[in-house]
Amino acid sequence: MERSLSRTEWREAATGGLYAGLAYALLTIAAHAGRSMPGLVTILNAVSFFSFAGFLYFYARRMAAYAGGDGFSYGRSLLFVLKMSLFAGVLAGVGQFVLVNWIDPEGFREQFDLMVANMAGGGMGEKEAEMAGSLGLKLMRNPLFAVFSGIFSMLIYGGLLGLLISIFVRRPADPFGGGTSAE
Repeated sequence: MERSLSRTEWREAATGGLYAGLAYALLTIAAHAGRSMPGLVTILNAVSFFSFAGFLYFYARRMAAYAGGDGFSYGRSLLFVLKMSLFAGVLAGVGQFVLVNWIDPEGFREQFDLMVANMAGGGMGEKEAEMAGSLGLKLMRNPLFAVFSGIFSMLIYGGLLGLLISIFVRRPADPFGGGTSAE
């Protein structure tokens, strides 16, 4: 039974991560497209936050229900949220890569030029600032870097949310029920 529950847990994490990552990537792209309207960006970022937190909560609750009488501890809930964030991070990284390379490459080039000018104006040597900006832009245009940075950032983001979500999702084991709901 434990093996079946583990497979269910990975399947649920992948499914929830797919939806959460897709929503996050699309809302990030929409916020970037509307960056000239600060009010719209604020609303889209709030929707992005609450949708990601909502997906994490919904799928963690669902996984707690699958656990049945065995209970769903705080640590197990946090681990599930991290698994889900891992999958969401892949799509968030792909979304970032698409945004940087196809949707608005000139906008990101302008941002890096501004960053280089600020670093050079702040006391960093012009040559070093130009090299740092060039390296940063190259890394952002690398698909593997974009995906791994998406995974890393979503693990941190999801992990921080998971610390709170797991408080509400955890369920003690049923001392008289014994076993999962699948039995």
